[in-house]
Amino acid sequence: QLTQTVNQQDKSKFLQKMRAARMQAANIRQPECEKKLLSFLVLSWCFVFGWFKSSQASTFGISRTSRMHQIVLRQQQHRLSRLLLRTTPTWASYYKTQSIALLSLCPLSSAVPSRPLQQKSFSTLTSSKTNTMVNPTSSDEENEETSQGTEYEKLVRRLYQINLFHPVNLGLENTIRMHKFLGSPLDDITVIHVAGSNGKGSVTTKIAKAIEAAPGNLKVGLFVSPHVSSFRERMQINGQLITEEQVVEYLPRIYSMCEQHGISATMFEITTMLAFLFFKEQKADVIVLETGLGGRLDATNIVAKPAISVITSIALEHTRILGDTLEKIAKEKGGIIKKGCPVLCGPHVPHDVLRECANEKEASKYYTCDDVLGELTEVITDYDKENARIAESALSILQENGVIPKITPEMIQQVVSKRPPCRFELV
Repeated sequence: QLTQTVNQQDKSKFLQKMRAARMQAANIRQPECEKKLLSFLVLSWCFVFGWFKSSQASTFGISRTSRMHQIVLRQQQHRLSRLLLRTTPTWASYYKTQSIALLSLCPLSSAVPSRPLQQKSFSTLTSSKTNTMVNPTSSDEENEETSQGTEYEKLVRRLYQINLFHPVNLGLENTIRMHKFLGSPLDDITVIHVAGSNGKGSVTTKIAKAIEAAPGNLKVGLFVSPHVSSFRERMQINGQLITEEQVVEYLPRIYSMCEQHGISATMFEITTMLAFLFFKEQKADVIVLETGLGGRLDATNIVAKPAISVITSIALEHTRILGDTLEKIAKEKGGIIKKGCPVLCGPHVPHDVLRECANEKEASKYYTCDDVLGELTEVITDYDKENARIAESALSILQENGVIPKITPEMIQQVVSKRPPCRFELV
């Protein structure tokens, strides 16, 4: 149609341009129609190639190209977040911590949050002082490396992004190998292992705090997940969180070990090994260990002989992984029961299934809270009181077996009655 609407002279010029374009496409501007055709062909090729690559990577649900795109978006948004935070007071660092967690942990299938948490605080702070926008300057470019964060922030951000390439792996092969290469740090430490659908975090914390109050000045390690506002909350000794300097010291050792031995560890597996190494280096006497997901294949389930295994409750959760019935989930949680070790189960569990698990694994004894503390005369409607009763029962068994020193009942009641942070906490 184009050649019919132009005169013969324009037509000859057009043909000359077409011949020249074939020889020097990079130096001669193409006609608009040819550019549109070329763009259409390129886009079509990209679509077909992208569909083919995505189908190849269907096992992971997203192609590697898309994964890299997600990381680039996260990095760009994090640079912007840190740039905004340069003009905010020190107390706004809490929002920065939350933003790092949001950007690093958002699902692969969802878009990167378009409004980081700290943007609201920044706009609120600046609205009362100045309306001037923050513009990048030469000093910002010079400090680009500093804007990436401290060494601690870089290491933790790298840890958060690991699951982009290594999906959640339910199995013990990685943790067994890592534990061995790190010198088996748990072998000489008393471990209390806690699992359950609900309440395991509270029960774990209550037990640890009670043992801290026992005579003998024991060093009690506590491992919980997830954290509320700081990654360092996950591992602590006598209430003291692991320091940023300790994370910088221990975490690269684990990264190097994984690279050296070809271990494709997940974020939780590396975090668990970091906690074990931290407890070993700090010479902890007792560790109260909370499982992450399930029990049988959880990364924490490499403890060969726990002082006691505690299962707080069983409910429908993570049904695609653990099973779609309470019985199937109970069997997964019952995987922390070990031969010759006692097991304590809370009131809201299928006792028949867990008793069977205990018998199969040859546990030394199966306890319920009523077996230890007697039957209740009232109905408990507060979950914290139920968790406190489970913790008190576990402490009684540990004292009876000589694992921990004697603690007065008044001290136990005082400690277990306290709520952990952010569990209906009064502020």
